[in-house]
Amino acid sequence: MGRAIAVLFAKEGARVVLADIDQESLNETAAHIEAEGGQATTVTANIAKQEDVDNMIKAAVDTFGSLDIVVNNAAGIMDNFKTAGECSDEVWDRVMAVNLTGRSNLCSI
Repeated sequence: MGRAIAVLFAKEGARVVLADIDQESLNETAAHIEAEGGQATTVTANIAKQEDVDNMIKAAVDTFGSLDIVVNNAAGIMDNFKTAGECSDEVWDRVMAVNLTGRSNLCSI
């Protein structure tokens, strides 16, 4: 879904900053956008880490001069459908960090 959003924004003339933990996927999306005549830059980031969110914003401003629109589209992660009693504290913390804290980090800019 994030890729489709980024491609559509680029087709409409937006210069996009692509951010994800998967650099290979970022490279593929950037190449697609650039092949269609758009502009894109990539940032490897985990939105659960405030430092990574700060780096995403810095990349946007440093590369394109400003940040005008944020699409908070990090995909939620799952715990492999374990019951509450089977879910370890580590898994719970990771799920909450990405699904809640990460989205909050990006909204706080």
